[in-house]
Amino acid sequence: MKHLLCILLLNLLPLSIFTACIHRIEKPQIINKIPEIYPDYTGVTVPATIAPLNFKPVGSYKAVHVRVEGRRGGSFELSASRFISFPAGKWKKILADNIGDAINVHLSVKTEEGIWLKYAPFSIYIS
Repeated sequence: MKHLLCILLLNLLPLSIFTACIHRIEKPQIINKIPEIYPDYTGVTVPATIAPLNFKPVGSYKAVHVRVEGRRGGSFELSASRFISFPAGKWKKILADNIGDAINVHLSVKTEEGIWLKYAPFSIYIS
């Protein structure tokens, strides 16, 4: 019985750590413009086999949250303190599912004052 409990806890631990890392965005201030990011991947067309297009929002902030949605399906989200680094497996899947169309990237940043800013989504087109 102890072994079963240990196995169960070890299997649930990574899930609880992952979900704890997603920031809650409460009452964001809507910014009706595309975010400034570095490198600038807004509106680019990429091959479906490209490595994840990791980026960093320009400016100073406490936290970053991103949601990626495929126009033909699929989505995932993640949070970070500074730099968005997409998981390779999720990135490959969403690109493969959306060949010939696009994915939309929704970016929110938490300012130094603790206010969430939600930017207009930008597209990355998949050839």
